[in-house]
Amino acid sequence: MRTAVVRVQVDPTGRLMPEQLTDGMTALRGLADAADIEVLDNNIAAMPAGRREVEMLMAGGDTDQLKLEAVALCAKAFGTTPT
Repeated sequence: MRTAVVRVQVDPTGRLMPEQLTDGMTALRGLADAADIEVLDNNIAAMPAGRREVEMLMAGGDTDQLKLEAVALCAKAFGTTPT
């Protein structure tokens, strides 16, 4: 099975505060662990508003489906509309 790096911008509007981003990463790691997905380490709270993205290592062959899953996990974790 193939492994893909899926990047998701979790705060496209740049409205989340650093604490919210940190809490979102904690929630995302929990959701990702349960789904056997690896979230790569990064400090999104320190990133500029236009670059707040997470990277996930996901196994699967359908890239569109992987993107949908990654966006759904991020939406749940951060309470935003990720892209």
